[in-house]
Amino acid sequence: MLESVSFAFLLALELLTPTQRAVLLLRDVFDFNVAETAGILHMSEQNIKTTHHRARRVMREYEEQRFIPRKSLVEKTGRVVAQLVEFLTNRDTEGAAKLLAANVVCLSDGGGEFVAARVPVTGRSKVALFLSKLVQGTAGVPSHTRAMELNGLFAVTTEREYAPEGYARKLTTLFQINDEGLIERIYFVLASRKLIAVPAATALES
Repeated sequence: MLESVSFAFLLALELLTPTQRAVLLLRDVFDFNVAETAGILHMSEQNIKTTHHRARRVMREYEEQRFIPRKSLVEKTGRVVAQLVEFLTNRDTEGAAKLLAANVVCLSDGGGEFVAARVPVTGRSKVALFLSKLVQGTAGVPSHTRAMELNGLFAVTTEREYAPEGYARKLTTLFQINDEGLIERIYFVLASRKLIAVPAATALES
């Protein structure tokens, strides 16, 4: 169950087009044959075969790079994130960058509801600068934070007492580290409908 709802798995599904997802589900989950799937989706059988092949290739690449959540990794990630926050708070972008993997990717999900980065931020220097600007931009704004484990990853939920129009008051940030102990994935989730079940970050560290 943990694996089925991991962010990496959900992101892999999001890499598929709606048609690819439909074909993948009909063929591999509901076990419809090619002709039945073509009839349901009003596509040619050849298109179904091609679309299915491409969808499976994307998911196969996910499987090869699949992240296996472990309790020890969550705890280790928490320590690395604490160091990262300290560097960013002290405006030490260079120190923060040393905690990031060379191929680090930062993804933001505003759900069309709040201001968020529209494209992934990639690379150590770009992500470090991006995080530094975020921290500086919210400096002095009263907020509460709460560390927790979500979807097998170390996460921090932040709630600000106020935010400009179009900006989220509540967001959850999930972190994933690699085998070298460097942060390689950062997920910002701002869409309120995706944070309904996340515990409130009140009366905690400011």
